[in-house]
This record gives sequence, C-alpha cells and structure tokens, in this order.
Amino acid sequence: MKAVALVIAALIAVLVGTSSFWVFAKRIMHADASAWFHVDGEAEYFSPGIRCSAGVFPVQQRVSRDALTVYGEFTWANRAFDARGLTAVRIAGYSPRELPEVISLGGETTLFRQLSSAFGRIAPCGTRIGPRFERAFTQPGATLVFRGDDSLVMILDPQQMRLFVLKANFV
Repeated sequence: MKAVALVIAALIAVLVGTSSFWVFAKRIMHADASAWFHVDGEAEYFSPGIRCSAGVFPVQQRVSRDALTVYGEFTWANRAFDARGLTAVRIAGYSPRELPEVISLGGETTLFRQLSSAFGRIAPCGTRIGPRFERAFTQPGATLVFRGDDSLVMILDPQQMRLFVLKANFV
C-alpha cells in the first residue's frame, strides 16, 4: 500500500513540475515577444511541446519597438546576425517563407544555414497553429525575427495584427 501511495505522490509531483515548467515557458515567450513588439495582452494561443513551442500574441502596432532594428536588405540582416546572433528582416515583396532563399543570394551564410535548420525544426509548431500561421508565413511584407542561439522565430503579420512566436526546444 505504501508503494502505491509513493508512486501516486511521485506522479503528482511530476505533473505539477511539468505544469510549472510550461507556465514558465509561456512567460519567457511573452517576455521575448514584449521586448521587441507592442504585445497587447496575453497569448491568444500557446502550445508547449517537446520539440517546439508556439504562441500567438495580438499586437497594438504594425512595427517593432525601437530596441529592434528591422533590415530591408539581406546583406545588413546577415551582418546583424553575424554580430549579434539576432536579426529582423522585412524585404518588400517577399514573405518570411521566401526569405531564406533571398538571403542565400548573398552566398551560404551562417544566417541562411541556421534559419533553414530552424524552419525545419519549428514546422510542426506552425502546423499546430494552423491557417493563421500559414497566412503570416506566406504574407509578403511580414517581419521575420530570428535569434539563432535558441532557434526563436517570430513573424509579425501586419494584416492580422498578430505576432507568431515559434521556438525549437532542444531535445
């Protein structure tokens, strides 16, 4: 009987610990989003996962905060990424889905390799979000933010006034 009670107590501890971890992950994602964009409240959608996590946040403005420089040319986006491991890019006429190809025109850069890899790892998260993410991902003029050290991808869709945040979890 004591063994059963110990197993039940252990399972409860694991569930509480896992729940606390996901609440913490959601807060971190919100903090990242708020640091660079004018987030309007809590996440409308948050989906934690073993391989990737995703969130959707409403925004007040179609532009980033001053703390984030958005580049309109891939050469500068590459330079920023090489210097800081972070870049934001919005190139007229191109969607976030097309940006790795545009960036590769300058040669196979670190940004191109890491962004292409991150897109592969976060694809399941985009699928979980559904059609709204697909619209943002294929929306010409949407802003793409990429932080390489933790494969954080943000897409600001000015049409939907939503910020899509996807993060690869290292398993």
